[in-house]
Amino acid sequence: MARGFGFVPWGLGPWGGAGDVGGPPPSFEVELPGAYLDSGVEDQLDLPIPIPINRTPEPNETQVAIDTLIELELAATSSTVSLAATKIYVEGQLAFDGGVFQAGWAGPSSSYSNPQADILRIVIDPEISFSSFQEVNVTVTSAFSSSLGYPLFDGYLFVCEDLTVLGIEVVVG
Repeated sequence: MARGFGFVPWGLGPWGGAGDVGGPPPSFEVELPGAYLDSGVEDQLDLPIPIPINRTPEPNETQVAIDTLIELELAATSSTVSLAATKIYVEGQLAFDGGVFQAGWAGPSSSYSNPQADILRIVIDPEISFSSFQEVNVTVTSAFSSSLGYPLFDGYLFVCEDLTVLGIEVVVG
């Protein structure tokens, strides 16, 4: 049964293998575009964690308007996502903490909701626009409401650009 669409990060983890020449082992992350979640995904992968989906702007997106909203959903297939345990940091500053939007991030469109029992949707409206060509880092931490599963620690970035169209004003005198 489909629960949502989006980019689902799966850490393939650090490990050493044949040909390892020492030093820190490599780590890999794969983004699966348009992946859907069904009730068996966590059981099959043995990775019961809240999963970020439907992120806008998307990870590594460029040419994002400087006055953009930051939107994301946290999905769970076997439990509910804990609002109290959910924190979002933007550019290293705490923007959302357990249902409370922090100063600077509580614009008029900031909101959170549970559109489904297993989805937590968060929209952050920055009170000040980002700078043009700014790389914006977003970090999300969360956990399930129950003590089952693992906590989520997910980070991504997007690049803003001033997309204002310059107008030419003609003065006839």
